[in-house]
Amino acid sequence: DHRDLHSFPTRRSSDLNNTLDVPVEWTMDAPSHLAKLGTLMPFPQTERFEYSVNPLVRVECTLEFPKNLELEAKLPAGFQRRVQKDFPEYEEVTPNMASGTSDVMKQFLAAMTSAPHLKVQHRFLTADGFGSVTLASTSLAFRSTNYTSWPAFSSQLWAVLDAFQEEYEIPYFKGAKLRYLNFIPKNGFEPPIQSMTELINPELSGPLTHDTLGTAITKYAGELNIDLTCQGNMTLKYGYAGTDTNVFVIDSTCAVGGLNLDRNQVRGLLVDFNKQSGRLFRWATTDALREALSNYVEGE
Repeated sequence: DHRDLHSFPTRRSSDLNNTLDVPVEWTMDAPSHLAKLGTLMPFPQTERFEYSVNPLVRVECTLEFPKNLELEAKLPAGFQRRVQKDFPEYEEVTPNMASGTSDVMKQFLAAMTSAPHLKVQHRFLTADGFGSVTLASTSLAFRSTNYTSWPAFSSQLWAVLDAFQEEYEIPYFKGAKLRYLNFIPKNGFEPPIQSMTELINPELSGPLTHDTLGTAITKYAGELNIDLTCQGNMTLKYGYAGTDTNVFVIDSTCAVGGLNLDRNQVRGLLVDFNKQSGRLFRWATTDALREALSNYVEGE
């Protein structure tokens, strides 16, 4: 699914990064009227659109594999050499570490064998900071906050995957996830958008379409778990970005686990996940949004 080429001009990249570091709360159960959607899944094939203004603020792929003791025992210098051309920057990351923690305390906590969740991860970043690879003893994650198209994203992902496999010779992958995070603003369009419901499928906007109740809702969020026709499932989170009623979030994660997948199977699965995610976004949004954001491209 191509979604080219630019971020919304109303939000700088630094603003998006700061915003996304704060977890979005999804506290409301999915409205009961969405139960009928089970007959509509997976999402049907539709025309693909190429967006001149991109609602995607983050795309990330995570691959899980059996625990690799070499990754816990020493620094991944060999892997760094293989990816350094595209990811020249490096930083250590300690999951769940509070901001402001001193370097000495980070090293101490990371060394605690009784706290494996504090083990240091290794992050390699592009020079502009928009792309990153995070390597841990059981997972490999690739993230982009400047997504332009699936061919561009997957090209980098396949190169990272090949470098990882050549360096560590992982026997198989246990699971895979592909996440697309979209922020859809109400403001900034010409002609102006009067209501968020003009942009979002009413099956998702639900109570927001009500004449009187809709304008009084200050927090709206839901979550659906969807079986896919391919292996795996999709978790769809949607609603306002916290209490900001001018931004609607569509956050989808396709995932599969408990399998023994080789490199080619992983690639095929992620290609399928990308197609499902694109169909979801086109189903979840309206013609009004597509007219505002896109140029028509024939086919999928």
